[in-house]
Amino acid sequence: DVSTTTRTYENLLTAISKKGLGLSTCNIGDTFSVGSGVCTVMNVRNEEQEDLNDTSICLHFVYGQNKFLFMADASESMEKDVTWSKVDVLKVGHHGSATSTSADFLKQVKPTDAIILCGKNNSYGHPDIEALERLENVGAKIHRTDTLGTILLTSNGTTYDIKSIKTSIDGNSSTNGMSE
Repeated sequence: DVSTTTRTYENLLTAISKKGLGLSTCNIGDTFSVGSGVCTVMNVRNEEQEDLNDTSICLHFVYGQNKFLFMADASESMEKDVTWSKVDVLKVGHHGSATSTSADFLKQVKPTDAIILCGKNNSYGHPDIEALERLENVGAKIHRTDTLGTILLTSNGTTYDIKSIKTSIDGNSSTNGMSE
């Protein structure tokens, strides 16, 4: 029930319309299948928030024995609203900003691997050194798009694999595999 006027959001609405799709509202605890995995909605705030990032939909995904948590742009304020369980892989909230990925949150999720989506030399300074230190303190292996390029996460339900794909200016790519 929250909308914005960003170009990205407008492009999303246009793409949905062109494909003849519709929108639906989700609630905390809703589940849906992705293949043979199950996603659970962990957070969604349907009222206007001071910070639109805290209206982000956070998803917990279980596929076989593997557990993943996708935190969108949620901040520490939202992290406090939920009881979290341990996961294998955490997609870090808000690009690794100082206002996300709190120590209390990380004590609950204890990720083996953490993925941070952020642009190289971005104007926000993401990821923040404090967030990186908190991830290191819980022993998470950190994978960052600003240093590694595209990150590909795959799972067979028993094990998962994280690879990075760097694309050079000439369009050639190379893969760096990191299995777990």
